[in-house]
Amino acid sequence: MFYSARKKDDDVVERVIKAQEEERRRVARDIHDGPAQMMANAVLQVEILERLLAQDPSTAASELKDLKRIINDSLNDLRRIIFDLRPMILDDLGLAPALRRYTDDFASRHNLPVEMKVLGVETRIAPVVEVALFRIVQEALHNARKHALASRVVVTLGYGPDAVGVSIEDNGKGFDPNGVSRNWGQSEKFGLSGMKERAKLFGGSLDVDTVPGEGTKITVRIPVARRNN
Repeated sequence: MFYSARKKDDDVVERVIKAQEEERRRVARDIHDGPAQMMANAVLQVEILERLLAQDPSTAASELKDLKRIINDSLNDLRRIIFDLRPMILDDLGLAPALRRYTDDFASRHNLPVEMKVLGVETRIAPVVEVALFRIVQEALHNARKHALASRVVVTLGYGPDAVGVSIEDNGKGFDPNGVSRNWGQSEKFGLSGMKERAKLFGGSLDVDTVPGEGTKITVRIPVARRNN
């Protein structure tokens, strides 16, 4: 019995670590493909400017405008990555404002309509729970866009007297939940295992309601104690 419980705890820790490493890989890839590439282009642009300043000032002025655009785009990408890592608004104002900002940005960036609803009275809860729910919504939206190929998503955040719940519902292609549950590797591919472990760590639950061709709804519920602002 002791060995079984310890093995289960070890499995949970391993899956949480895998989820963290996947997030790090995603951030590293975003930085490599975005700001890092843009900064490399900016260095090249500076080298061109150095040669043009004395020879062709008018062309140099045009190149300078391009350089300014590259730097501004790089700055915007860095701000987005920082927000995805740890949005300051989550610490300052709480989960609902952070999700509103994130879903608006996600919809604009990926041209995927995301409707955000809040039910109940917005209340601050434990920061670690706010972060866990925020990460679950991030992963679910990523799945809706990349795997489900959805054209619309609805995120609903609900505040109850003793629990906070989030549902993420898309109109994508769905999948066979029984097949996924039998295939742990496929579950990890969709990030479902990581999302479930995040909810379980705080005594919560995560349910997946999906049918092939009929979309997916992920529902999370975590019991919480209220936090004073």
